[in-house]
Amino acid sequence: ALGAVHRGAFAGRYWSSPGCLFHHAYPVGYVATKHHFGDSWRMTIEAGEVGPVFRVTNARTGRTFAGPSPTKPWTAVCESIKTRTRISGPLFFGFSDPITMRAIAQTYTNASVAARVAGDASPNDGDLVGDTTEARSDLEALVFELRARVD
Repeated sequence: ALGAVHRGAFAGRYWSSPGCLFHHAYPVGYVATKHHFGDSWRMTIEAGEVGPVFRVTNARTGRTFAGPSPTKPWTAVCESIKTRTRISGPLFFGFSDPITMRAIAQTYTNASVAARVAGDASPNDGDLVGDTTEARSDLEALVFELRARVD
């Protein structure tokens, strides 16, 4: 499930860092699964008291790891199974996947994304769009522009 953008208190914390190449929302209600370390894992994002709570649950044992970033629960998983492996929480949550990023991006207008890149912490309620074609193409243009700045 893709989830929905948090628009309540601490809304700015429900976005990746403005310095990220692919700056995006962390949608509350997001659910993904991944098979790794010989087990299936269920990843979710929930609304916390002061920001998102990222959870990773072992589907076989039910053991859950939580933290304020996508990396924290996956680090705890690695520590719990005593592996020396380091992994990227955003990568494991699917935030490096173009299909996932496109699905999240399709819910925003170019103005909304540009405001986030500029560091605006409080989006307008009108930022969600019904027809996402313009938003998607505008976002893709913005991403290419940001990539050009990095290169």
